[in-house]
Amino acid sequence: MFSRLSLTALAMCVVATAGCAKAGMGHDVEAAAPQDRPIFVHLYMSGNDCVPVAGVEPIPMGRGDRVVWEIRNDCTDRDTYLVKMENFKESNGHPNNPGENPDPKRRVPKGESATLTTKIKPNAKLDRYKYDIALENGKRQDPELEVEY
Repeated sequence: MFSRLSLTALAMCVVATAGCAKAGMGHDVEAAAPQDRPIFVHLYMSGNDCVPVAGVEPIPMGRGDRVVWEIRNDCTDRDTYLVKMENFKESNGHPNNPGENPDPKRRVPKGESATLTTKIKPNAKLDRYKYDIALENGKRQDPELEVEY
């Protein structure tokens, strides 16, 4: 049958596995707490046009996280610019806004900064989303954000 050494080794493995589960290791890991995810947007003059620019890498985030667009307006052709985040689309092109704010927009005065926020829906599809940063002069940029968890 089994030797005493084999049974002792088996018991140690069972205790070690149970201890890991109780400590939150393995498959019992809880999701991370929601966090603010900053996205920096800079409005600047390119020739005679004010254009928006943001990072080109998708910003990873999770359900419940808050997207915080931090917008700096260094354009000189108008006193203020209306900045809108619009045309959210899933990676397959299907229109879908993963955020709770259905129409995120903010007017940003010349030489100032402002924030615009939305919270990722708790049931948002895990996907990479494209969206437009649109200015009222028709200029836009299409960065990505990724809901990973």
